[in-house]
Amino acid sequence: MVKAGLILSFLLASNAVAQTAEITPTGAVKNVQQFVVKFGTDMVAMGDAKGAKAPLQASCTQTVSETAPPRKKAAAGGTIAQIPKGAGRWVDSKSWSYDFDKGLPAGIRCTFTSTSGLKDLKGQSLPVATYSFTTGGPAIVLMSPGFSHIEPEQYFVLQLDGPMNEKSIEEHAYFETTKVLTRIGVRVLNGADREKVIRAAVKADYRWQMFDEMLNAKRSFQSIKELQNFVVVAPKGKFPEASAVVFHWTEKVLSAGGIAVTEPQKFEFQVIEAFTATFSCERTSSNRPCNPILPMRLNLSRAVAAGLLKSAKLVGPGGAAWTPVEFEKQKGGTLPPETVEVLTFNPPFPEKASFKIQLPAGVKDEIGRTLVNAGKFPLEVKTDEYSALVKFAAPFGILERNADPALPVSIRNVEVGLSAVKLSMAGSSVVLGVNAPYSEILRYLREVRERDGGYSYEEGGDTRGRPLLPANTPKFAIPKLTNPKGFELVGIPLKSPGLHVIEVASPKLGAAMLGGGTMYVSSAALVTNLSVHMKRGRESSIIWVTTLDKAQPAAGAEVALVDGAGKQLAVGKTDKDGIWKVGDVKLPCAWSDETRYGRECE
Repeated sequence: MVKAGLILSFLLASNAVAQTAEITPTGAVKNVQQFVVKFGTDMVAMGDAKGAKAPLQASCTQTVSETAPPRKKAAAGGTIAQIPKGAGRWVDSKSWSYDFDKGLPAGIRCTFTSTSGLKDLKGQSLPVATYSFTTGGPAIVLMSPGFSHIEPEQYFVLQLDGPMNEKSIEEHAYFETTKVLTRIGVRVLNGADREKVIRAAVKADYRWQMFDEMLNAKRSFQSIKELQNFVVVAPKGKFPEASAVVFHWTEKVLSAGGIAVTEPQKFEFQVIEAFTATFSCERTSSNRPCNPILPMRLNLSRAVAAGLLKSAKLVGPGGAAWTPVEFEKQKGGTLPPETVEVLTFNPPFPEKASFKIQLPAGVKDEIGRTLVNAGKFPLEVKTDEYSALVKFAAPFGILERNADPALPVSIRNVEVGLSAVKLSMAGSSVVLGVNAPYSEILRYLREVRERDGGYSYEEGGDTRGRPLLPANTPKFAIPKLTNPKGFELVGIPLKSPGLHVIEVASPKLGAAMLGGGTMYVSSAALVTNLSVHMKRGRESSIIWVTTLDKAQPAAGAEVALVDGAGKQLAVGKTDKDGIWKVGDVKLPCAWSDETRYGRECE
């Protein structure tokens, strides 16, 4: 009895090792390129497997259901049997693989059946076995649009990795939005509409450039096999405008042969806003009418064919009309625009006047939507009085001493008796030998520059409502204006050489720009007949001085080098050629706006 038990155990063990140990792949797997079976015992002699018989026979099928469109139906029976191109080979004495020439598409079911009379190397017979796998249901490889904004009745083009059951798409794919509580169903386009949408999509989307090139080569749409796995879907109804949308590709979507999707997918979008027209203009403050010296604009939320807007105009007092600059005669042969998103009306406009923006009837955007606020047109707008203005050309400038120097300032609609003060840092006839401390000169230059931007680091905050110069600074009169309400460019005479800091005070400008109080506008000008140039070197530098009126070298000119804090680094005089050779001086490498001081070169 013991011997019999041993013999039975041996036979069972012997039979067990003849069975397969590993099968790859199993279940649903995407893009399969190889099937491998590993037996539990040697099947062929090592190194002599070239002529060995294949242990399994491959059969792959794709069943096309009756719900598939005509372009995918089989000629008869509804089943397409496919033997994928590839070849089987023994990897080693126990392992055999079948290598497909390329990855299998979705919706394929492959079956491998052991050949009749299969035996291992010892001659033991293996029972007939069948192994199978699928490539799963169709997955979305690319989608157009793939992101960003969509239209309320958007068409979506899906490129799938295999044939699909279109009925299951309509039944189980869906949209959801933030403004509708229920799901929005999907409809599938076919026929001429499908082809038209796909042609437009492959032309517009760089990811499908290869298909566009095929179509441009006059290949027929039907001859491009890959396009058969394209699907065009649209919502059953309109998406609410300005809503978020999610497209769901669910596990219940099927391949043409009834194989379900294994991994659901979703894509997020944003629906464009309603088609509107909004007016904009520059104002001195938010509660004031439009500034009459700056453009008015009508902004469209979507592009409109230019031809639909050519009769648009701005009508003012007495029937005076302004046409959009977008439709003015093009210069330099520039082609007129095909679409327009903004209408610009250029100034000047009469002050304190009423206007109407007139649009032609039936304006529609590129997707055929009419303006939701069309009832507001003709749109009434008004202009303010000409805004107050006191503006210097720059925070700092150089004026030639021998050419009747005058500092230009632009003035409009301010007080007749405009108050101004001038702080002059006078020097000798060599203007750069200024007697004032260097730190004071630099402080004023820095403050004027910062105030020009509306913010002072030195004092902190907006300092336009506070004077820069001391209260005891001498005052002078701005040259008389010929038209206080109009725009004038006047010159402030600066006769003496040196650095002049000018400040103009205007309560009317403060009321317009600051909401009250007096506003102070400043600038600095250096009146001189000398020009200084510098060439920096690693071990030494050179400075040369010339005259502005004759461009001749200035001999004997005293020159001082100072850093950002006003510290004197070197001083010298120019020679007969107007040149001063600077020795080994540690000069700042860079200027920091945060610290306002330079740093030494390393």
